Amino acid sequence: MKWVVNKAAVLGAGVMGAQIAAHLANARVPVVLFDLPAKEGDKNGVVKKALDGLKRLQPSPLVSRDTLQYIDAANYEEHLALLSGCDLIIEAIAERMDWKNELYARIAPFVTPGTVLASNTSGLSINGLAEALPAALRPSFCGIHFFNPPRYMPLVEIIPTRDSAPAMLDGLETWLTTRLGKGVVRALDTPNFVANRIGVFSILAVMHHATAFGLGFDTVDALTGPKIGRPRSATYRTGDVVGLDTLAHVVNTMRDALADDPWHAFFTLPGWLDGLIARGALGQKTKAGIYRKQGKAIEVFDPATGDYRASDDSLSAEVAAILKIADPAARLKALRQSGDVQAQFVWAIFRDLFHYCAVQLEQVADNARDVDFALRWGFGWAQGPFELWQAAGWGDTAEAIAADIEAGRAMSRAPLPAWVTAPGRGGVHGAAGSWSARRQADVPRSTLPVYGRQLFPELLLGEAGARPAESGETLFENAGVRLWRLPAVDGGIGIVSFKSKMHAIGDEVVDGLLEALSCAKRELDGLVIWHEAPFAVGANLKQIHDACVAGDFEGLERTVSRFQQTAMAIKFSPVPVVAADRKS
Repeated sequence: MKWVVNKAAVLGAGVMGAQIAAHLANARVPVVLFDLPAKEGDKNGVVKKALDGLKRLQPSPLVSRDTLQYIDAANYEEHLALLSGCDLIIEAIAERMDWKNELYARIAPFVTPGTVLASNTSGLSINGLAEALPAALRPSFCGIHFFNPPRYMPLVEIIPTRDSAPAMLDGLETWLTTRLGKGVVRALDTPNFVANRIGVFSILAVMHHATAFGLGFDTVDALTGPKIGRPRSATYRTGDVVGLDTLAHVVNTMRDALADDPWHAFFTLPGWLDGLIARGALGQKTKAGIYRKQGKAIEVFDPATGDYRASDDSLSAEVAAILKIADPAARLKALRQSGDVQAQFVWAIFRDLFHYCAVQLEQVADNARDVDFALRWGFGWAQGPFELWQAAGWGDTAEAIAADIEAGRAMSRAPLPAWVTAPGRGGVHGAAGSWSARRQADVPRSTLPVYGRQLFPELLLGEAGARPAESGETLFENAGVRLWRLPAVDGGIGIVSFKSKMHAIGDEVVDGLLEALSCAKRELDGLVIWHEAPFAVGANLKQIHDACVAGDFEGLERTVSRFQQTAMAIKFSPVPVVAADRKS
């Protein structure tokens, strides 16, 4: 049966709980947001303060201010009876097993059997949490791990327990995919699950090698951001964004729960980071962390002096040139062979990431596809670790990793698993599916009907499937956009895909959109403006810069006028126009 959420509840109005409630409300799902009763005044004061705070958060967790009308404030003392009318209850209180258990005991009498009850934990044992629930509620209980900020990060990890009903899990995954637009990974009940287990290990490896190679945090962020296919926040800035205290909690979970991990010695934070946390410098939320802003200047913490200094993200000329090499195999080989300390650092962080993923795949995830999508969707990487390895040449890279393990250069001496170097092994993703170390077989994608409806599912390197750029009937095309349609699906709906580099909006895109709108008016019933990647840089600033340098201010005026004309043409189009991307 189709599972529908007519009403939901979120328990806990902290940073994550309030934003999860906001994202449910964005999807026009009525939500009751709970927290403890305020000690003074209005007993819903804690929740109302959190809702007011949503208006000021950036990036905004709300599609619009009127979204808040879908959220009702409640407290555990007066309103638990409201839970009986909810189809979905998400618990999102602090990461304390004892607190969660106490809350479950309190709400259990009010939860209707069949209501999906889920814990938004970043790493606690889901089976352990389930033990605090009555037996009747356990089939409808699981973990549900949203990534911060919930509106913008695609990933949701679903973590089943031993008793979770398969039909409940399928219904929840379907609903998260269709109603909230999420990318779902079924995770194993292991510490920190998939994305945080691998992503935080990567952060720890970067920190270890930054110290070993004597690199500043600003230099490391310049090396570990967009130049290697990761977000602009890179490594240390990511710590500031998520909160250094939150990062510490996740690392401590790994340290306490993974004593047998061959990399366990590295599951600790450096003393300087503990020092920042102790003095309340937790990152963005406290206006200072590893970075801080002084007026217009950005400063970075220097552990050698215990103080901040001006940030400098310049790279060596040699490594900057290597990172521009288009071929992944040639780029990684050049990094390995270079004597430049920055190049050696980049090779080292890739080597140890690949090594860790290979050794731990069997324990961390069902298959390599889940690992790669978890890092794409949860950490914003352009490619997951196994994709990167496969693109760089599986066999040659495996040999280089093994050589470094033997020479003692790797972070662990754990040998690569036998499957890595099996005859004919060219990677982990292919037409038959993705490799599962647990099953010792390639695993195809999920057969849930919701995925059968996706015409162009997101593909990993090596996977076969239809690609939008090569599909459909082209109605119009220029250097900026392609207008096309899929007659077999709905011949009356046109799709405009951006072709420009990084989907920049310049003259060719604006001209193409105007022509597409004209074509839609003549021939189509509707128009979708869409692009494959959930990212666009916005206006083509290079075109604007070049016009300014050339003194072509009349041309610049025409560009601005043309852009305004296009915006009005979209707004007043006689056929419906929808802008669609993952973040919408």
